Amino acid sequence: MNRQIADVNAVTLTATYADGSITMVNSVACVSAASFRAADVASEAIIAAFGVNMATATLQANTVPLPTQLAGTTVTVKDSLGVERLAPLFFVSANQINYQMPPGTAAGQTTITVRSGNGTVSLGVMPITRDASMAVRTRNDSRGVSPEGRLPISRTSA
Repeated sequence: MNRQIADVNAVTLTATYADGSITMVNSVACVSAASFRAADVASEAIIAAFGVNMATATLQANTVPLPTQLAGTTVTVKDSLGVERLAPLFFVSANQINYQMPPGTAAGQTTITVRSGNGTVSLGVMPITRDASMAVRTRNDSRGVSPEGRLPISRTSA
């Protein structure tokens, strides 16, 4: 049986009662690691997730491609089409995780599930609003990366 309850910050949490025990699901807040805003996030963006008890150790990735598990912690993203993908992880700690929104994540509302190495589960939602080709802005005039991957460069005279 599932029940919705709210913590002291009015964050909705899910409690599951089964076999005489209650399992609480923590909440996780996800934002762009570049702007610390939840708006204008694209597939493949770097995300900062904040919560509690999300990892049993503090570790950073030291391999490429990025791992999808660090210290037993995983982040799963379920996109608006219902497709679930494991997120590549840069860094995990008890209160913060930095990860890449998985390539191919469809625009729309996503559900983020963090599973710690000790079994703690944290849930959150995050909107994906545009495609990755529009995610990078290099100047205040909104000019970004060209389709060929080139950045606009200004030359000044000496």
